[in-house]
Amino acid sequence: SRKVFYMKKIHLSSSEELLMEIFWQKGTPLSSLELLDLSLESSETAGWGINYVHKMLSMLQKKKLVEICGFVKEGKRYVRQFRPCLTKEEYIAALLKQKGVDASSLLKIGMALVQPADSGDSRLIAELEQILDTFEKEGEADT
Repeated sequence: SRKVFYMKKIHLSSSEELLMEIFWQKGTPLSSLELLDLSLESSETAGWGINYVHKMLSMLQKKKLVEICGFVKEGKRYVRQFRPCLTKEEYIAALLKQKGVDASSLLKIGMALVQPADSGDSRLIAELEQILDTFEKEGEADT
């Protein structure tokens, strides 16, 4: 059901986006207490309290951007664990679509991101070639 995000508008506050960034960077399900601990590592989020984290988690759940994925014992009680419902790349793709960027614009965006100073990065070039090969193979399979 990840593809649903491409059909509806996504709007995140700057705090919600920072919370999602913590999920994406960590790459594992997190409890609200773990999110609070991780938020203390950044000056942008160091002022958050547990009530604020709970409020943002609730808002992100309503937007169907995070979901409960289990429970973990913390101290004497069990707490919910959350995970994002989309990757950072899917989020950015949805934002680009909302801005009217279509597939034909992506090559131009990619070229703008990779400036001549970065042209020596053979790993990036190899990744781009692999993406193009996969895209071409999927296109052939559809015909």
